[in-house]
Amino acid sequence: MITAYHGTSKMNAKQILEKGFRIKRDEKLYPNDLGHGIYGYVDSDTESGDTYLMQSAKESASLFAKQIRKIDEKHVAILRMDIEIDRTEYLDLNEVENRNHVVRLYQEVLADLLIDIRVKYAVNRSSRRKQMDGVVLEKLNQDGLMDLPEVIIKDTYTRFSGILSNFTNGREIVIRDPKVIKAIRLLNV
Repeated sequence: MITAYHGTSKMNAKQILEKGFRIKRDEKLYPNDLGHGIYGYVDSDTESGDTYLMQSAKESASLFAKQIRKIDEKHVAILRMDIEIDRTEYLDLNEVENRNHVVRLYQEVLADLLIDIRVKYAVNRSSRRKQMDGVVLEKLNQDGLMDLPEVIIKDTYTRFSGILSNFTNGREIVIRDPKVIKAIRLLNV
């Protein structure tokens, strides 16, 4: 079981609790950092010797809602998601073997993608950031070079305070199939 936290508005949280998450998979929609899916944050695994991230997953979800999505603090909602998935059924891009495999495939498709990207995708919030990883992951999946699993995890850096860093400040999770979410609860913020 993996616990993840999703920051959103109270209005969106109400809809998610009533109807569940929706994943937009429009081919013209520029993917987010790890491809199309439901995003959240998970905590470090400190029991296995993993280092602490700069803040907890819950705090990262709250910062994301406030600073990236620009939701006023009084309208922020944090959803706790319980994800049931076998360890062999998700891709952890923090593991060196997995990361190296993806980087090798990334190099194979990047040149062609750079040519097609301006034509293929509509301009949106994700495309303006020019973050290519999600585009590449979706391309690898689309071309059959890699079957993307239901869940992907990667330590990332989110520019919460406007400051850049090469050190990660969160562990992101993208859920590509909502059926692995076994429970969603609204937390008090």
